[in-house]
Amino acid sequence: MHCADFEATYGDQIEKWLANGDVNVEYRNVGYLDGGSPTNFSSRGANALACVADESPAAYMKFVKALWGHYPEGEMKNAELAQMAVDNGASESVSDCIEGDKFRPFVQYATTAGQYDGVKGTPSIFIQGKELALGTDDFPTKVEEAIKANK
Repeated sequence: MHCADFEATYGDQIEKWLANGDVNVEYRNVGYLDGGSPTNFSSRGANALACVADESPAAYMKFVKALWGHYPEGEMKNAELAQMAVDNGASESVSDCIEGDKFRPFVQYATTAGQYDGVKGTPSIFIQGKELALGTDDFPTKVEEAIKANK
């Protein structure tokens, strides 16, 4: 399952768990797909996500959904990423962050750290430190089991 498919399928449920205070979610956006992109779109997209998280955290989940929803349409320029972020609730100041690639070193670090830790692709889902076997484990069921176990 690709990240875009995962977000489309489970994004609303993740937001519901977050709103209820049932889960903590940590996104580690990486540049794993840069090798297939002449513009390093994977790292630029991860930079844009980090900019929104830093400057307009309340807009983050909406921007995640918009960005992954756009995935089938292809790569975007930084100005388009910035406009999408603003259109989804981020402050205008996020444009400077995205255009200036402020978090590209962080993205490179997260990418390298993920590879070092054996994360082979995206999405990679961990529930309480244990990797979910996408395709065989049922994500909502595993999360609900973890929620119940921690109450």
